[in-house]
Formats: sequence, structure tokens, C-alpha cells
Amino acid sequence: MTLLAALLLAAEALVLKAGTPVPLTTVGDVSTKTHRQGDRFDLEVSRDIVVGQHLVIPRGTRGLAEVVRHRARGPFGKAGMLEVRLLHVAVGGRNIRLDGEARHKGESAAVPAIATGVITAAIGAVILGKSARIPAGTAVTGYVHRDLPLVAAASGD
Repeated sequence: MTLLAALLLAAEALVLKAGTPVPLTTVGDVSTKTHRQGDRFDLEVSRDIVVGQHLVIPRGTRGLAEVVRHRARGPFGKAGMLEVRLLHVAVGGRNIRLDGEARHKGESAAVPAIATGVITAAIGAVILGKSARIPAGTAVTGYVHRDLPLVAAASGD
């Protein structure tokens, strides 16, 4: 087998498979107080992703997510809610698309609101649920969207 054939065979074998888990953490706080539908926020890869002997996605690589649904906290103890979708991680000028989503909900204050509402509807309407919040450092997992062929760097001459 020629050197070129061996290199091509090795390059074909290196594939970042669809469904490969990519562990991430949120870089900053995300909440219904500060983020709305369509807002994007940063993530960071929390563990190296390796294919064979090759580092494909280094720990610390930046990723991006987006708020796809937002519901602010409301009267009568209605809790806030955030749904987010993981978008991609950026490696060497290339975005690797991710699948994954998360949903976070604030705490409800419905029981006190309902009890107070029986006494007077005006006071019950003043009791608000809690905002939804995803603290910085929250772990989330994305999954590689589709198979991505990788090219191994040639070593030596």
C-alpha cells in the first residue's frame, strides 16, 4: 500500500459521529429577567472530545445557544420559564452544529397566590412567581448533529 493510500484510508476512518455527546457549561447567567426569545448566549466545552488519538474539540472551546421560548413570571404565582436550544461549537473557524435543548422553570408561588386570591383578588395578583434562571456554570450536553469527516494532519515528509 502506498503512503498516499494509507493516508487516505486513515483520513476516511476519522469521523466525528452524529450523536457524539459534547459536555458544555453556561458561561454567564441566563434568566427571564435578562434574556428574551431569540437572544443568544455563550457556552464552553467542559471536556476534550477525542476521535481515535486526535483532539477534535478542545476543552474551553466556545459554543452558542439560543433562547427559543421565554415566559416571564406572572401574577398569581405563575413561574417564569426558559427553553433553550444548543446551536454549535466553533472549532478552527468551523461551526460544528449541535442538537440539544433544555428547559428551566422558576418556582411557582401558586398556592400562596390562590389562598390570598380567595381573600382578595387584588392581593393575589401582586404575588409573583419566580423568574427562571440558568446559573453560570450549569452543565448541559449537546450532541453532534451529523457525521463530520475529519482530516488528520500529515506528520513529517
